[in-house]
Amino acid sequence: LMARFDEDNCAVMIAVQDDGRGFNVTDTARTGRGISNMRRRMGMISTGGELAIESVPGKGTIVRLKLRVPKNEAYATPARENAA
Repeated sequence: LMARFDEDNCAVMIAVQDDGRGFNVTDTARTGRGISNMRRRMGMISTGGELAIESVPGKGTIVRLKLRVPKNEAYATPARENAA
């Protein structure tokens, strides 16, 4: 699990990786709801969020999530003053 805040792009980045059995991400015959639920929930908490899934059967899966965070000047890093 990796999580970080990208201040320049106002986004929270989350990645989850496993070394499990993996799956074929292009398989449209999958009947589960997991990926569609992840996309739906992401849309509920972030406008313009991104979900990327990389998986190889027999090798594992990486799920990357990028959540846009509204810019709030109150939380911006203050500009440094030049020393005279």
